[in-house]
Amino acid sequence: MIINLVYKNAVNILLSNFGAVKRHVPLDELAFFCVSSLSRDMALPLLGRIEMSRPGTIRDTTDVFGNNLLWYVFFRKENFGHVHLIDGNKAAVPIESFLLEHGCDPDHFNCLELSYNAVKAARKELAKLETP
Repeated sequence: MIINLVYKNAVNILLSNFGAVKRHVPLDELAFFCVSSLSRDMALPLLGRIEMSRPGTIRDTTDVFGNNLLWYVFFRKENFGHVHLIDGNKAAVPIESFLLEHGCDPDHFNCLELSYNAVKAARKELAKLETP
């Protein structure tokens, strides 16, 4: 049922029934899904409600590989095939900004000792090499 509301872009229904959403979907998993897959019009209000519901969730959420929510911006569907990622992705910029404003650390190391900032910078440099 909840996933149907997400796919129908029923953000107001989800927000007004957020207690039920929390009972059925772990907030960290919902945050990963918001960042990686939802339009910014859906993602930002839901991320805001997640943070309001459990302060620190945006800052503290990591996956089993130590990736924080910022890493999931790389996985947004509009990024596939694009080298510039955040820099050329207008839809992802507000999501990245939201995550940064709520304490998500761009220099946090994952299990491979890579940070979001390091990978973003490397992708930017690679893009320069690919441009004629």
